[in-house]
Amino acid sequence: MAPGKQVCSFVINCLCRKFFMDERPTISRKHYFFSSVSEVFMSDSSDYSYVERCFSGAASVLNLPLCDELFFPVLHGKHWFLFVVDLKHKLFIILDSYFSRSDSFCVYTRNKMKNSFRHAWAMFVGSDPGFNNFRTCYAQVPKQANEVDCGVFMIKFMEVWHFECKMLEVFSQEDIPNIRVKIVNDLLFSKHNIADVNIVKNFNANVLSS
Repeated sequence: MAPGKQVCSFVINCLCRKFFMDERPTISRKHYFFSSVSEVFMSDSSDYSYVERCFSGAASVLNLPLCDELFFPVLHGKHWFLFVVDLKHKLFIILDSYFSRSDSFCVYTRNKMKNSFRHAWAMFVGSDPGFNNFRTCYAQVPKQANEVDCGVFMIKFMEVWHFECKMLEVFSQEDIPNIRVKIVNDLLFSKHNIADVNIVKNFNANVLSS
């Protein structure tokens, strides 16, 4: 999470867990899936056993058809973007801080994610909410000014996105350094974090006494 560094999958998955624990899906009507699910979707593997476990685990809290939104953080190459299945408004939504709709990267990744998701849904959920009629939308989002901040943008997308959100009014590239710090603080001092964070709380005192 240091300035100029790329965000790793471990951080993304920790935040997905935190979002889940902060507001249970029965209240939020949302599921946040680990990036490992998207790894399967973006691969050519026919082994969806991991996806089945994740879908089953999510359904044990709230059945997927009852959700308003499903969030899938995606890492392809070295680039993070967010794929959202909006079941309430019948949309596939892509939030990407670098590429645009017509870029070959987006054409490939959106088709891959949509097809793989629908395949997994058919296998492990069953009831089709009419995916053939879902529209694909690219949300208007702030854009990154470098090649390393995509993960931070994507985390912010997961945190604040909703159907009526005007993302361009929420944050910009200039806010990213402070957002990096906030993400670290949110994870370290989360009520769900059982690790000893006294070394962080007492950092200034330790420095002064050394």
